[in-house]
Amino acid sequence: MNQDEFFDKADEKSKVGRFLGKAEVRRQYDERMKALAVPELRRHFSEADALRLVEYFSQTPSVGTQEEVGMPYDLRKLSPEAREYLAREVQGRRIIEIGDAGRKRNKELLLELGAQSYESTDPKSGGIDGLSYLMRQPDESAIVTSFGVLDWGVLYGDCRESRVLDRYNCLLGENIARVTPRGAITLHGADYIDDLENAGFKRDADAPRELDTWTPQRGGLIVMRK
Repeated sequence: MNQDEFFDKADEKSKVGRFLGKAEVRRQYDERMKALAVPELRRHFSEADALRLVEYFSQTPSVGTQEEVGMPYDLRKLSPEAREYLAREVQGRRIIEIGDAGRKRNKELLLELGAQSYESTDPKSGGIDGLSYLMRQPDESAIVTSFGVLDWGVLYGDCRESRVLDRYNCLLGENIARVTPRGAITLHGADYIDDLENAGFKRDADAPRELDTWTPQRGGLIVMRK
């Protein structure tokens, strides 16, 4: 819940005689941000930068890219060939999604295709940020997916945070690689893939076209292999 939503909540409660003053709403908001700046994040960022990051992520709207023309992030619409490919890749695997754009649409399908489990995290839905969540995971323990998290409009909606976000994204790529089993895939809706390539991933030449629509000019879905 971002700052505006906190203040909306205060307004709603005032209508039923449970008014929360702006000072109390601010206090609750600040406490939530401090709670989201977990030790894993503070290990790599100053306290001020960690708070800036979690506040930024909590205020970033959920990505609507699944609804846009040319961005088919809804995996349920895949062809039989693409479904078979995904089934081979996720069979018996644990899936972690960072960000919430595709969670409700894709969770059921990936479990149906044989994934062992599916979990997700996002500050807007009560979880922690993706990097912190991945830093808590064992090496080579899960396939990592995201749908829109690596889009420029999400990562750099506020260019004032670019220095901190650059560092964050580099660490995110490194931890996606660490958590991904050797030989396994990582699947993303992305505008850029530099940090994944720098972390050792290569584009999977065998991926069906529906799962490999990415271009440097337009972004899109991309499958990469460790």
